[in-house]
Amino acid sequence: MGSVWRADRPQKGRFRQFVQCDIDILGDPTSLAEIELITATTTALSRICPDNSFTVRINDRELLKAMASYCGFPEDDCDKVFITLDKMDKIGLDGVAAELMEMGYAKESVDRYRELLASVKNDAARRARPRRNPEGGTEGGNR
Repeated sequence: MGSVWRADRPQKGRFRQFVQCDIDILGDPTSLAEIELITATTTALSRICPDNSFTVRINDRELLKAMASYCGFPEDDCDKVFITLDKMDKIGLDGVAAELMEMGYAKESVDRYRELLASVKNDAARRARPRRNPEGGTEGGNR
């Protein structure tokens, strides 16, 4: 963790100097390295925010491509589908589905994608809820 300076001219609202905190693992190409980075991040955030008032979002392009392919979207159109998917926080799941329909994608593909995304979102929300530990307190949270 330390001060960093932008090499280019900062855009409006950005500072030339800022504080950055990051971690890296070198030499391990496995998923376990990624899991370790996520675990270290959530551990640090839990200490900074003991009330677990944070959310960690994980994005894996290969997983998103596999989901889109499973739903019947052409592989060449993944970037277009993902641009629409990136709007989910603003327009919601229904908005994403409507926009994909407007773009001319098959209703079956859009419906399947919508159901898949909803199930992933519901599962993530369920897992984010604190759980009771054997001592009677709670564990978990928005991790």
